[in-house]
Amino acid sequence: MDQYYRSGLPCFIPITYRNNDHCYYLEYSNALYPTAQYRFQRFFAPTGSFVEIQREGKELSCGKNHTVKVRYLLCEECVRKNGKQSFYVQCLSRLNFIHHQKIVVDVSEAYSGSFTFDIPVTTEYFQNADIIVTSIVRNNVIAHSINVNTEKCFKNEVSMSFSAEVVEPGSEVEVLVTAAPLSFCGLRAYDRSLSSFQSYESLGPDTIFYNLYFLRQHGYNVDGIDFNEPAPPCQDPNKQIFCKDGYYVQVSPRTDGDSSQYFRALGVMVYTTKPLLKPVVCGTPEIQTFRPLFSEVVADSMAAKASPSPSGNAAPGTKETIRTNMAEEFGFSIIQTDSTGHASETVQVPDSITGWIGNALCVSKHEGFGKTNYTANITTFLMFFVDMTVPLSICREEVLVVPTAVSNYNKDHYVTVKVTMQSSDDYEITPVQGAEEERCIPPGEKAFFYFRVSGKTLGSTNLTCTAETTSIGKSCNGPSDPSVPQRKDTVVKKINVEADGVLYEDTKNFFICVNNSSETRHFTLSLPENVVQDSAKTSFGALGDFLRISYNNIDNLLLLPLSCCEHTVFCLLPLVHLMDYCRFTGQLTDDMEKESITKMNLGIQRLWNCWGFTGAYGTFYSTSSSGNSWVTVTVYSALNELSEYVQIDESIQDQTLVWFSTIQDQQTGCFNPQGYSLSLKARTNPRYALTALANIAFHMQNRPLEVSMREKSMACVEEAHRNGNLDVYLKAMLLHSYTLSKQWGPWGPLYEDIMKQAVREGGTIYWVYKDKWEAAFGPGGPRSRNSAEVEMASRVLFCAMSHPNSSEYLTDGSQIALGIVEVFNSRGGAVSSPDTSMALQALSLYGMRTFVKDSNHQVKLLSDGEVIGIIGLTPENRFLQQQIQLPQSTGNYDLAVTGTGCMLAQVTTKCNIKVPKDNSAFSLTASTSSQSCKFGAAKSFTLNISASFIGEPNSCNMPVLEILCITGYSEDRMKLYELIRAGTIGRTERMGNRLYLYFDGVRMAPQITSTPVRTASDRTQKAAPEKHQNFHRIRVTASCWKSF
Repeated sequence: MDQYYRSGLPCFIPITYRNNDHCYYLEYSNALYPTAQYRFQRFFAPTGSFVEIQREGKELSCGKNHTVKVRYLLCEECVRKNGKQSFYVQCLSRLNFIHHQKIVVDVSEAYSGSFTFDIPVTTEYFQNADIIVTSIVRNNVIAHSINVNTEKCFKNEVSMSFSAEVVEPGSEVEVLVTAAPLSFCGLRAYDRSLSSFQSYESLGPDTIFYNLYFLRQHGYNVDGIDFNEPAPPCQDPNKQIFCKDGYYVQVSPRTDGDSSQYFRALGVMVYTTKPLLKPVVCGTPEIQTFRPLFSEVVADSMAAKASPSPSGNAAPGTKETIRTNMAEEFGFSIIQTDSTGHASETVQVPDSITGWIGNALCVSKHEGFGKTNYTANITTFLMFFVDMTVPLSICREEVLVVPTAVSNYNKDHYVTVKVTMQSSDDYEITPVQGAEEERCIPPGEKAFFYFRVSGKTLGSTNLTCTAETTSIGKSCNGPSDPSVPQRKDTVVKKINVEADGVLYEDTKNFFICVNNSSETRHFTLSLPENVVQDSAKTSFGALGDFLRISYNNIDNLLLLPLSCCEHTVFCLLPLVHLMDYCRFTGQLTDDMEKESITKMNLGIQRLWNCWGFTGAYGTFYSTSSSGNSWVTVTVYSALNELSEYVQIDESIQDQTLVWFSTIQDQQTGCFNPQGYSLSLKARTNPRYALTALANIAFHMQNRPLEVSMREKSMACVEEAHRNGNLDVYLKAMLLHSYTLSKQWGPWGPLYEDIMKQAVREGGTIYWVYKDKWEAAFGPGGPRSRNSAEVEMASRVLFCAMSHPNSSEYLTDGSQIALGIVEVFNSRGGAVSSPDTSMALQALSLYGMRTFVKDSNHQVKLLSDGEVIGIIGLTPENRFLQQQIQLPQSTGNYDLAVTGTGCMLAQVTTKCNIKVPKDNSAFSLTASTSSQSCKFGAAKSFTLNISASFIGEPNSCNMPVLEILCITGYSEDRMKLYELIRAGTIGRTERMGNRLYLYFDGVRMAPQITSTPVRTASDRTQKAAPEKHQNFHRIRVTASCWKSF
């Protein structure tokens, strides 16, 4: 030990605890046991004096004085004459001195010992604080510092408690709150079990403090200026010193400590004539330092409390409880404290048998914000109760095994129980063998009963289970104790019975403009041949602004998952255009604008996950840095538009421009595509399609590099146009470029050329674009417009409404707008994300040109001459979507509109359909395999899916496989991550009970995917569907039904 110490090497003393009760894998060469290490090293102290602060292992509480202990060892010769020694205590937090004091210690009798001092923890302590103790012993400055963790303190100290710790379900309890006087406090309580799934407290003290700016200085280098004092002259390495009967050569490794290290760690500069720095030997090589590894084992224990016997309103001799409220949260309210800072409110707890966590946050005019640091706890409990595990939903005719547990917490009594499940016309109940028999349950134990439930009627229904004692005594076979009342507990839980098949939606839009006149439209409703029985629902709605429905449903225009970067950006762009429209029409409020900007910022944060260090963006989040040119041009253009409302990092935009310059042909000006085209509207000439998109994007700003590439790309597209290489889709994009650059000379001939290829039908104008990718259609039949046609029409409408003489093109624009609105779904979205974004941009501009402020309408819906619904639209409610549920989903109807201005009426039919094997774009098969089957139930299984594209051409872009997870099972996330790493799938996403698998592409050759699934509860027997769809072609679907 001495040779290590004299050479300056640090020494370690490890202590290892080997617990033989712990299991370790045999393949581990060395098992890791809990180990603690103590490290000690040399310290420069010429007088041999030291001071050490005892470290606090716990968090210091707010508003209390905490005692800190300091140990010292002083040189006897140094303090013999005076007999007293002064120590200086300072506390720092966020670079501020918040506490200091001088302590004089009597050392006349002992030169080593300890003393204590108190520090008050206030709001000035920011999560943690540094404590440093210094003293001067002769010509030596001794010091030591520690960092202590403090409770997150608010000036407005808030506490919350319940009037009781354990209550019966459904009881009323009093919530007691203490805060600053006249504070407004928000209260909430939630089920303790929710914390097992996630950090349920989204606004806790940690969240608040971690979002505040934390200041800490280490060392004396500030803004590039070094304030370190010059190092002392180095010592002669050949000089020997005499110590303890021997001569030694001096060494000065970096591991040696001195008092200056404590001041340097806090950024505190010390001005003194006393030496602080350790001597350094000239030319001594540095010795590498090692950090010890620490590990610790923390064990927690929890205790449960019992409650008195419940009481209820039942027959004499029986105590009954009926529990129907199974909410996971309760107590949402706002109360105000009185002048003394106290407030109380009576709330009713739900009927669940569980523990509840309550907290409160308060705001005061003088004391500011406050939050409870410690939760309020209450438990709802019964000595005898029944509970059943029920999922949120099941498919009709699915056989669900419902486990029912009966618990007996009577300490000294055995109970004999019978369990019944109430029958209903909505479902069928079949007891599993033994469920109808009475059972005896010993004290402190529970018994399980199983029932098979099969849904018959669609919609929400209640499952009612009752457990009733028939005997309560000292044993199972003994007589019943008459002094103990019988127990009866009934629990009611909701379950939703869903239709099987695939959801299908058909929306008929009527965009009608009148001028003190009336107009009638006739239409017929019918259902697909393969509709699932009783699944159809039809609604009729109307509102006075045809774009407000899109704004109201901005988050779910297409009900598509958000794991694709392109879809994310196309969901952001409509916000910009719809905000401009609402501002123009006077609809935009401050709250609407703030909410929209918040959504923009959140969306931009997701887009940064798509960005690579090369400057390009990828298809999925956290993608490789190679980038996809189609996604990159879309995101670049979107960020330029979003910069009007939110702050954009211009350096990232500049890097993206540099990346674009690397893929541009400097001779022709065309861009060379990288990656596959996501929208695939012009697969025959992708270079021209990408170049046209980039040219449109480069018109947003006027960066120097942007202007150069824009001129070259325009030359490329114009040359292709002169050579006849542009189809009508690319001509619309070229017209868009002319519009943004205000080149009205070539704009007119090109517009006329495009209009000659238009189809005029039924008062609408649209274009037919033969997209081979749309050749295959889904179960509902081919769509009247595909994605490319909607995008083309939208670009032409935008160009017409942007012309200086837009009034001349208003007739064409109205007919084009009518054709676009006709393909909208019930949420205001079009076919796919790209065309929806372009459509809303064009319609916003068209709406500004045709807006009528004081419009009013009366809308009548008639069936066979009988009025079944009337909706009145006035200037006050024109932006409110009013809906009426229709009694029938089939039949002939008439829509009569009278009034002034334009309005939108929608008739939406939603149903489930059974998908036939023919008329599908994909071939999809599924099989299952499992090695964990026991008693007919699989704890886990592998779902093997084989998918291939059978449409034209021989592959499709980015298909999404949608899997409806069967009841009681969830995906194995670790195995799915392995599929992502292997490149089998691009990304996964879970939304509700559906799992989405994204692929980079599917070809005609079968692609096999194995998806691991594991159980979360009991098994179920029902076919579960998988649906394969092209992400940009909503109707290109195929479904497979596999019985598990």
